[in-house]
Formats: sequence, C-alpha cells, structure tokens
Amino acid sequence: MKLLPIKQISFQTALLAKNLGFTIEELLDKIHYVYNIKNKILYHNEYGYNPKIFSLNPRIETIAVPSKELLNKWLRDIHNILITIEYWNGACGPHYHYKLTILKGPYKRTEIYGNLIKINKNFDAYEKAMEQGIKKGMEIVKRENSRNNLKH
Repeated sequence: MKLLPIKQISFQTALLAKNLGFTIEELLDKIHYVYNIKNKILYHNEYGYNPKIFSLNPRIETIAVPSKELLNKWLRDIHNILITIEYWNGACGPHYHYKLTILKGPYKRTEIYGNLIKINKNFDAYEKAMEQGIKKGMEIVKRENSRNNLKH
C-alpha cells in the first residue's frame, strides 16, 4: 500500500489562523511551509519556520503553514475546542465527518457538523474532514472574539 503525500492546509486556513493569532513559539521549528501572502505560493524549508529566512526580500510577507495536527492542538489547548473525525460506512458508502466539542466556557456543548443525511457535509478523506473541522473551529473562535470585542 502506497501512502499518499500529506497535503498542506489551504492558504485561506493559514491566513485565518494567522489573523486569529496562531502562535506556538516552541513549535515553530516543526513548521516547514509558508505561503507568500501576495501570490499565495507555497514554499518549503526543511529547517523550520523563520520569517527572516523565508523572506529573501524583506518586503515579501509570508505566513506560517502549520500542520493540521498543530492547529488542532492549538484549538484544543488554547481555545478549548476539540475536533474529532468519525468514519461511517453507510448506505452512501464510506465517508468521514467531523465533530466539534467545546470543552469549557459559557458555550459548553457538542455540535456535530456533517449531518449524515446531507451528503455534501460528508468527506471522502480524513484530511478533508479535519481541515473543514479546523476551519469551523476557527470560525467559532473568530465569532467569540467579535462578541467579546463588542462587549468592551
């Protein structure tokens, strides 16, 4: 069995993470990809993320491209949002969907996104379900940040 290469998160997901303040300084050496913000081209560096190394021209702004696992850890440890992926093999065939659980805070609840009746919410690959779960988790963080900013 041949393993497929790991696909990096999309530019939109990386940008959303940056705008929400994704920083785990002690893990930056584990980030080996960046996007050039202007042309959205993905670059690789085997030594880990360092904005000075990636910007050959200081006017070029780059953003880190964390792995899905690092973003999942950040959402869980910093924002108390747990993302799990579930596998189903039903009448529509095998598929994955994601589940978000808010671990703490005033909105403690479990929400399942990926209703089994709506085929368009199911994903044919684990990685696709995980990235969509991460996006949904970050949308919740963004919404909560906006609400908190309105209160102050």
